[in-house]
Amino acid sequence: MTLKEIGFEKEPVLNHVAVKEAVLPFEKFAGADTLLGPEMKSTGEVMGIDVDFGKAYAKAAIAAGSRLPPSGSTVFITMTDKYKDAIVPAARQLVEVGYKVVATSGTAAALRAGGVECSDVLKIQEGRPNAADLMRNGEIDMMFITSTGDEPDVRDGKDLRRLALSLKVRMKGEERSGKEEEDEAKTERKAHFFKKKKKKTQNLKNPRSPSRPPSPAPAPPSRPWPG
Repeated sequence: MTLKEIGFEKEPVLNHVAVKEAVLPFEKFAGADTLLGPEMKSTGEVMGIDVDFGKAYAKAAIAAGSRLPPSGSTVFITMTDKYKDAIVPAARQLVEVGYKVVATSGTAAALRAGGVECSDVLKIQEGRPNAADLMRNGEIDMMFITSTGDEPDVRDGKDLRRLALSLKVRMKGEERSGKEEEDEAKTERKAHFFKKKKKKTQNLKNPRSPSRPPSPAPAPPSRPWPG
């Protein structure tokens, strides 16, 4: 039987949009960062269907366990320089629908320059009370965060993401590229190499005393010959 015989002669026109969302169980891996990378594997998928993309995506996100906090909640935003301008329209829409925005100093300056009302909050490395303190106090309900890549920011960002995960705070961040994962792996291999080299050098400087050979067993007592 051919496609023509069953009446399938042209591509069907769909009147809906379908969006798939991955389910990633970060909470099951203690200490793991929540940055997404190309090598990650999900434990399942969900799908949202509606007449437009926004509604379909919202359904998929809800099915995957991601729910937006109600209007009037507080959103924390901290962006690297390359994303500061891009986040302004999204932050403006959040304020328009009733959300309050708090941001780190650089991001807050960019938001105010774009006409978005917001309050300042300290980074973890800058002192207290900081964003982590507000989150623990239940004063942050959603978070937008990207990392600059420098060591203090990477450390603080990981702490904030793990804290948000443990407190069920909705967050949106930046995906890691394959190059970033490769660079991280190279750094780990390099650190492991120098650790082994340092240990070898210490062993050469402080050699262990050679072990003594075992003492020979005592000879059995001699017996007198019978007379």
